Amino acid sequence: MIPNERHQRKKRGRAAEMRAAWALRLKGYRSTKFFTHGRCSNCSDVIHYFDCGNKTPPQSIEMRAAWALRLKGYRVVARRVRTPAGEIDLIARRGDVVAFVEVKARPTYTQAASSVSPGQRRRIVRAAAHYIAANPHLTAMTQRFDSMLVVPRKWPHHVISAWRESGD
Repeated sequence: MIPNERHQRKKRGRAAEMRAAWALRLKGYRSTKFFTHGRCSNCSDVIHYFDCGNKTPPQSIEMRAAWALRLKGYRVVARRVRTPAGEIDLIARRGDVVAFVEVKARPTYTQAASSVSPGQRRRIVRAAAHYIAANPHLTAMTQRFDSMLVVPRKWPHHVISAWRESGD
């Protein structure tokens, strides 16, 4: 704990405390209150979730992908949609096209691109059919299946029409 931090701390929520802890972390201070959430799979030390760079929460990855789509002119209709057939990471719309987007984060773009298996593609196609059935106003729109490839410290790569409805 840094000097005077105990006296300056006011009652605040967990999110505010996390932001304050990250601000201190960026300044070089090591606090153990928020940075000991388990053992790292790489070094087996008791460290914070992000220290070795091997894990990032899926919500932040999908948020990065959503913002990249927004900046390209898409409107994100839904995130993390669960259907009986499976989950769709992002559903985005631009003009008369509705895109069902699978977000993949890997160390390289090639690993991210190859990580969408044919079984996953078929599952996403089935989940999209469930979503379209539940939202009939989207039936007249062109459906497309895209991928967002997220690599650390680089801009997310949007693969338009990554596969067709047949799952290929």
